[in-house]
Amino acid sequence: MKSEKKKGSRKPVEFELAGADELNGKIGELLAGEARLSAITGSDTGERIEMLYHFELPGRFLTLRVPLDRKAPSIETITGLIPGAVLMEREIVEMLGVEVRNHPRPVNTFIADDYRGPPPLRKTDSKPQTPGA
Repeated sequence: MKSEKKKGSRKPVEFELAGADELNGKIGELLAGEARLSAITGSDTGERIEMLYHFELPGRFLTLRVPLDRKAPSIETITGLIPGAVLMEREIVEMLGVEVRNHPRPVNTFIADDYRGPPPLRKTDSKPQTPGA
């Protein structure tokens, strides 16, 4: 795993690269300590999709950066470890088009059911096709 530190914030911020297949194990290790999930975000770099799991630990912040294949981004849910992640994962599904395998309630929360188009936060030249818009 690669780790880098970012200076200038009140608490040191560390980024650690994790593979999608090792994510749940790494999160289990963090939770065994004093880590607390702050947020899950995602990013389309143009070359890949990245899932970012932000944790607060005593005296520092840690972000697990998980690269995914841009053509078929898929990752296992973490709701078995952190039930409160359900809504954050749902947002990633809708906004970036990531498949979150075994998600307990994969329904739209933010996008209308009649929305036709690419995920809003994916880099693409396509325009959404929402009826009545």
